[in-house]
Formats: sequence, C-alpha cells, structure tokens
Amino acid sequence: MLAQLGLSESWLALGDLTKANAEADAVEETVCTCGDAYLKALTWDTKARLALANGKQHSAEHYVLKGLETVAAGQVPLAAWRIHAAAWQVYRETNPAKASVHLSLAQRNIQELADSLKDVESLRQSFLGAKDVRRILAEGQEATLRDAAQPRQRGQRFVAAKPA
Repeated sequence: MLAQLGLSESWLALGDLTKANAEADAVEETVCTCGDAYLKALTWDTKARLALANGKQHSAEHYVLKGLETVAAGQVPLAAWRIHAAAWQVYRETNPAKASVHLSLAQRNIQELADSLKDVESLRQSFLGAKDVRRILAEGQEATLRDAAQPRQRGQRFVAAKPA
C-alpha cells in the first residue's frame, strides 16, 4: 500500500491526475479494510490533495475530515502533520481562518516530531529538511510576517484561533 501511495504521489507531482487517481483509488479500497490508522490517514491526505488538484473542493473537504477523524481516533503523529497540512491547503481559499488553524496545528506537530528526534540529530535534520516540512514551516513564518505588517484598527484585539 505504501508503494501505491508513493506511486500516486509521483503521478500527482508529474501532473498526471488520471494515473494518480487510479493508484489512490486502489489504495482506498484496500485501506478501508485494514486497521492501520497511519495508512488510512496518509490515504485520506493523498485523496484530499488529489481532489483539490481535480477542482473538487467538496470531495477534498470530505477526505480531509476523514483524515482528521483518523488522527483524532489514534496516535499517528507521523500522519497528523500531513493531514493538517492538507486541511490548510483545502481551506486556504474557502475558509482562511480554518486554514490558519490547521497550518498552526501542522507546524506544532512538526515541531513535536522534531523535538522527539533530538537524540538523533541527523534524523532530526533530515526530517526538518524535507521539502514538505520546510514549506509548512516557511508558510508559518510568512504568515507571521504578513500579520505583523498589517496595522490593527484602534481597539482591535488579537484573538488566538481555536482548533476546529
């Protein structure tokens, strides 16, 4: 199943949505019968991003919700940051406040994973150097800079976003 997910990811990166969807659909059929929360969460992450790439916002939201339910039901920190990152992508245009919450959660999950690897610095650096991890962390820095650059109206208070 991991190989098929990897193949789906590769086809998505190459822009071949037909082949990416076919591989992800095959994994989805299999993953529904297994009890592995990690594989389920990765599948819902991939399916959400594929739906978004296919312009199917409703389907993308559906798969993100399935992924969020999966990570909430079990301890899958390796997949949690990915599904929150997918949720950030899915909600960026339609619900920026919700997207911001998921970006923060993805960043927090990444930091927790990195902290858990402090005794194996090479592995920690490899994780933090991964393209997707760097993108999520960089987006958070850009959002912070954007927010700091926007002047607040008189009397407006900053209110931290609450998880959805």
